[in-house]
Amino acid sequence: MRKFFFCLFCALIGAGTGAAESLWEWGKADFERGQNLNLESLEFSVIITDKNGEELYRNFEQENREWVDLEDIPLTLQLATIMAEDKRFYSHFGVDIKGIGRAAWQNFQAGGITQGGSTITQQLARKVFLNDERSYERKLKEMFIALGIETRYSKSEILEMYLNTVPYGPRTNGVAVAAEEYFNKKTADLTASESLVLAVLPKDPVRLARKTEIQTWLGQCPIEFVEDTCSPFKDLNYDFSRVESLLFAVGENLNWSAEEAHQVWVDLRDIELPQNKSWVNDDFQHFRFYLENFMAENDLTTAEMGDGVIIKTTLDKNLQQKFLTQIQQQSDALLADHWISNVATIVVDHKTRGPLVWIGSKDYWNQQIEGQVDMLQSRRQTGSAIKPFIYSAAIDEGYQPPTIFYDSVTWFKNDAFRLSNSDGHFLGGIRMKQALAYSRNIPAAKALLLAGGETVVKNYLDERFGFDISESYPNHFFGWTLALGTAPVKIADLANAYATLGSNEKKDLCPILSITTFDGEKVSHPCQVKITRRTNQTTNYFISEILSDESARPESWNKLIATAQPMAVKTGTSSKRVYGEVMPVDDIVVGYTPNATVLLWAGNTNGGALKPGSVAIFSVGETWRDLANTMLAHDSALAGTFTAPVPLQNINGSLATLDYQPPGYENLTRFVGYNVERGINPLYQLDHER
Repeated sequence: MRKFFFCLFCALIGAGTGAAESLWEWGKADFERGQNLNLESLEFSVIITDKNGEELYRNFEQENREWVDLEDIPLTLQLATIMAEDKRFYSHFGVDIKGIGRAAWQNFQAGGITQGGSTITQQLARKVFLNDERSYERKLKEMFIALGIETRYSKSEILEMYLNTVPYGPRTNGVAVAAEEYFNKKTADLTASESLVLAVLPKDPVRLARKTEIQTWLGQCPIEFVEDTCSPFKDLNYDFSRVESLLFAVGENLNWSAEEAHQVWVDLRDIELPQNKSWVNDDFQHFRFYLENFMAENDLTTAEMGDGVIIKTTLDKNLQQKFLTQIQQQSDALLADHWISNVATIVVDHKTRGPLVWIGSKDYWNQQIEGQVDMLQSRRQTGSAIKPFIYSAAIDEGYQPPTIFYDSVTWFKNDAFRLSNSDGHFLGGIRMKQALAYSRNIPAAKALLLAGGETVVKNYLDERFGFDISESYPNHFFGWTLALGTAPVKIADLANAYATLGSNEKKDLCPILSITTFDGEKVSHPCQVKITRRTNQTTNYFISEILSDESARPESWNKLIATAQPMAVKTGTSSKRVYGEVMPVDDIVVGYTPNATVLLWAGNTNGGALKPGSVAIFSVGETWRDLANTMLAHDSALAGTFTAPVPLQNINGSLATLDYQPPGYENLTRFVGYNVERGINPLYQLDHER
C-alpha cells in the first residue's frame, strides 16, 4: 500500500525516479506522522459544568472542541460539507490530482498562491500537524501527511475527524461546539438549513461568523425583480450564493422535492447567529478563578489531566442566576443610604461541602466598585459573626447555655479600655442563650476568657472550624477583641465554618463533583478524598438551637430576617476608627439549616466606612432573607430541622445536658478587674426569670 501511494505521488509531481526517491526520503517522516494520527494529536477544551451538567464556561488555549460520532451528525451536514470542501472525497486517496492541477493553473495565472486544491484529508493534516502558512513546502508536507492518513483510516473515519476538527469561527472548532454555540443544540438535532450554514462556515469562519444575519449570505435577483418575489427558484439569472448552491446540490443528491428545498431556503433567511460567545459567561467569572486557584493549589492542571475533560462542579447555575438577579435588582438607593457599594454572597451545600452559589461582587465588570475583586476570597473582620464559635469553645469547656453572664460594666487588668456593648447599655445577669441571641459584646468577651483565653480559642477556631487565624497572624495580639471579630478571615471560610456548625463535620470547601474525559473515563481529583472530622454534635446543637429560636431574638429583628422555614441566623458588623469615631465597615448576615449555609457580605471593596449606625441586620437583613427564601424555595432538600443528639433538660429556658455541672468562674479572675460572676449558680433563676 505504501508503495502504491509513493508511485501515485511520483505521478502527481511528474518527477524522475531519482528526484522522486529524494522527495520520498524528504517526506517520509510526514507520511508516517499521518499514519500515526490519533485523537491524542488533537487539542480539546476543558468544559466546566454545574452540578446538573449545564455548561458554565470553557478553558482552552487555541482550540475549543468536543467530540461527536459521525452517526450523530446529520447526513445533510456530512453531504454538504463534502460538496463544499471536496466533491471528489470518495474517489481520491488523500490528494486530488485534478484539484491540484486546477489550483496550480489558477495560481499561475494569479502570479501567486490563491488556491490550494486541498482535500478534506489535507485540511485535516494541516489543522492537526501544520499551520496556515502559504508556501510550497508546507503544501508538500500536507500532502505527505494526508497520504499517510489515508493508509490507516477509512473515509468515514477521516470525515468524522475532519468534522470534529475544522474551525467554524473564532475558538469554535468541530460541529459539536458549533451546534451549541450558534444554535444551542446537540449536533443530531440540527435542521437542514442549520446544517447548510455550518457547512459553509469553514471556508471563511472568522468573517462569516461575524455576519450574524444569514439573509445577508444569500444571493441576488436581477434588478428588474421585485424584492418580495426574489427567489433562486424563479429566475435563471439569479446570482446564487455559496450556501444556495450547496442547497440545490444537496437537495438533488437527497432527492428533495421543490417544496422541501424551498422551505429550507425560507428557513435560511430567518436564521440569526448569536453575537456573544457562550464560552465566556460573566455570571460565573469569580467562580471560574476560584476553581482555577483551587486546582492550582492542589497541583491539578489540565495538562496533567489531558485535553478534552468535563469538570462537573458543585455550583447550581439556576440558583446562582436567581441570586444574581435579586442582588442586581436590589435598590442602589437603599444600599447607598447605608454607604454600601458592593455585596457578595455564597451558598454552601453541607453534603458536598461545595458552593452552590459563588458571587464575589454584584457586578464583575463594574470598575467603580472594583467588581473584579472577589470579596468571598478577601479577608475581612467578621464582627459579631464570630461569636457563635466563641461560645462553642466555652461550651466545650463545660459552660453550657444556662451559664449566667453579667452584661455589666467591665474592664480588664492591665488595660485601661472599658468594654461596652454596641448600644451602650447593659442587661445585667443574663444566660448564654440570651447573650448570643442578642449579640452582646461583654458576655462574648467573658466567654472567650472562660474558654481559656486568646491562644487557646484561636487554636480551637482553627482546628475545629477551619479558620487560619494563628497561621495568618502568628505574632498579632488580639486579646479579648478576638471575641468581637477583629481577626480578619476569608468570607468563604466563615461560611464554611457555619456549614461545620450545621453539619457536625469539618471539611474543606471543595468545588468539584467529578472529572471525566469526553470518552467517559473518570479522572481522579482532590475532592474525592476529603479529610473530615466529626465535631461535637451536642455543642453544635446548642449553638444552632439558640440561633434558630426566633422567640429568643428581639421581635424587631425577626421582621427583617425570619425566613419561610426556620434557619439559624447570625449577623455581624465590623468597625474601625475614623478620626477618632468608630465607624462600621463590613456587614455580614449568615444563616444555615442542617443542609446548607447562605452568607451575604455588604460593604465597600476598598474597605471604606459605612454610614454611622449601619449595622448588618438593618442594612441588608431583608436582602439576606429574600436570598435565603429563594434558596429554600429552589430546593426543598436544603431545608431541615435541627435535632438534639442526646437527651437534654431545660434549665430556666436554656437547654443543657442531663449531667450539666457548671464549672466555676476562676478563669475570669485572671483577666477581669471586677468579677461579679463569682458565686452565681446557673441552676437558680435570675430575678427577671422569676
